Amino acid sequence: MTEIQVLSDVVANQIAAGEVVERPASVVKELVENALDAGSTRIEVRVSDGGKELVAVRDDGRAMTAEDAELCFERHATSKLVAIDDLRGLGTLGFRGEALPSIASVALVRLVTCRDPLAGATEVRVEGGRTVSVQPTAAPTGTEVEVRELFFNTPARRKHLRATATELGHVTEVVNAAALANADVSFSLEHGGHTLLLTPGSGELEAAAMAVLGKDVARHMVTVDDERDGVRAYGLIVPPDAPAPPARPPFVFVNGRPVRMPLLRRALSEGYRGTLPPGRNVPPGVLFIEVDPAEVDVNVHPSKREVRFVHPSRVSDAVAAVVADALAARAPVFRAAGAGIPLAPSTQQEPLPGTVGADRAARGISRPVARPAARSAPVGTDIGTRPGQVQAVLAKPRETAPSGRTDTPVEDLPQQERFDGRFAGLIYIGELFDTYLLFQGRDELLMVDLHAAAERTKYEELVRSHADGDVGGQELVSPQVLELGPREAVLLQDRLDELAGLGLAIEPFGKNSFQVSRVPVVLGRTTGPDQVRALIDDILRLGKPKHRESQVDAILKIMACRGSIKAGERLTPGQAEDLLRKLLRCEHPWNCPHGRPTIVGLTRTRIEKDFSRIVG
Repeated sequence: MTEIQVLSDVVANQIAAGEVVERPASVVKELVENALDAGSTRIEVRVSDGGKELVAVRDDGRAMTAEDAELCFERHATSKLVAIDDLRGLGTLGFRGEALPSIASVALVRLVTCRDPLAGATEVRVEGGRTVSVQPTAAPTGTEVEVRELFFNTPARRKHLRATATELGHVTEVVNAAALANADVSFSLEHGGHTLLLTPGSGELEAAAMAVLGKDVARHMVTVDDERDGVRAYGLIVPPDAPAPPARPPFVFVNGRPVRMPLLRRALSEGYRGTLPPGRNVPPGVLFIEVDPAEVDVNVHPSKREVRFVHPSRVSDAVAAVVADALAARAPVFRAAGAGIPLAPSTQQEPLPGTVGADRAARGISRPVARPAARSAPVGTDIGTRPGQVQAVLAKPRETAPSGRTDTPVEDLPQQERFDGRFAGLIYIGELFDTYLLFQGRDELLMVDLHAAAERTKYEELVRSHADGDVGGQELVSPQVLELGPREAVLLQDRLDELAGLGLAIEPFGKNSFQVSRVPVVLGRTTGPDQVRALIDDILRLGKPKHRESQVDAILKIMACRGSIKAGERLTPGQAEDLLRKLLRCEHPWNCPHGRPTIVGLTRTRIEKDFSRIVG
């Protein structure tokens, strides 16, 4: 007897089931994809006990003949490809086959399919991979597949299924993704007699997103739709200034397939970089990525959860750029409610013709409401000035500012500084708690976090300098000597060349000691030993660099933070106005590099409500 044996079809199918069927959600995914490829307009999913006892999927799509109904349970039976070349441009999800033999090998399966109710339907029953009956029956047009007692004949795998709530969560995730990817199909999900999801199938992504993510999340979403380097990215994303949504990752689709890939997660994070508060993940969203089918391999993962791009960096860069551009175009100013909680802008208005915003609005990207210019009435004497001495920040230029500079007329200011009437004619009032700069507009009070604002301006200066090839450094009046521990010394030694390119001149100065003779310009020539040590400690805490670009960016953020005005440092009116001008010239003025808001607005309406001048 030979040692090598040819496995029976039953055993082979059970092995294949291990690759395709991990849990009830896997069954739901395969059956829903079959229904979609059949051209269904309505798909109903029913499960019990989280899908462990029953998974049933019914659709109104193109049904099968009696012969195909029986043939679809054979191994390697498919209708979507014939030759190996067909794999290179695969555009379907799967049609009445492929996964069915694997599912049927570890469950009790009943399939009913009907093309014409007058001609009758066909019912096929398969138990543990063996067809037990094929018979005519009556049914409406479409196909229904019932899968009962999953893994009934493989107890080792059944006992590893999780609790009902856990398995139901995975099932729900699969149906949610399918509903978002196919907004023109009505989906329903029922568990134990309770409807968990019902989408209208209207073809509107917003309606599907509202059903899946809920109204509280969906109402804050903004449109994304752009193409870069042959890669199109479109969908809905939640802006960073929206109230903290549920902690769930965005839904991402590649050519209609839901995927979960580190590459695309990093791309989304890059798009949100510098806009999210510390500790907050990328908010929920729905993002579709379209690439040439020949540029993507969808068969690298057994359950199709990942794909392989021919040019991964091109796709990643395109996604990050599109998301970042959409967030920048929206340009929110945080709203403060009664308790100072940031809220998203509640109204929108079309931008002025001929502006950058107008072009973006034409692509369906929203932007803040424009407000009329403010009155130039003087207010406040909290900084020791006489009434009338503090002039409007942006309404008109002063001939000479306190620092000796000449201010720029508003008509010559960059688009980013004057795109919203909210910033025309602001009047500086003073500082609050030695931390926040107060500016009065016509209909709101703007509060600027002086450290966050300075940090944003310094960071963007450093980024531009680095892109030009010279961050710029200056010699310290007194070189500083650092005494480090052995581990820190090794880490710093490995980074000396990298830091030299960022304006830091550091050289060994004895055992575990280093001398710092030059620092970035943003830190200043009088930087003391404590400041230098704090800067180096922050850099060393980054650990060993994994990706050079992200590490350099992290170091630039540290330098910007260490070189910025701190809370407690008071500014003159001219310095405060100058800081606001610089902030509004930034590419991303609404957050510090770490994601904290730079500006919070308290509307006049909110103030008057709190003082009972307005009821309601």
